[in-house]
Amino acid sequence: LILHAEDDHKVPLKLAQKLYQAEKKNFAMVTFGKELKLRHTDIYQFEGLSNLLLGFIEGKDTVRGEMVCRLQTFGN
Repeated sequence: LILHAEDDHKVPLKLAQKLYQAEKKNFAMVTFGKELKLRHTDIYQFEGLSNLLLGFIEGKDTVRGEMVCRLQTFGN
């Protein structure tokens, strides 16, 4: 599972996308919109992260090998 913030100032989104494209049969990818202001180190603060991770581990809500939706909010 690749988690990447669009406003990451250390690792460009294009590099995460390139990794995903090279190995998408083995990975899923979630990008977090820049309006969430998660940057390089703050994805752990995303309110819905634990549900997203549990869903991935349990095989729900996330499909391996397909680009997962770009998240602006989670839940509701």
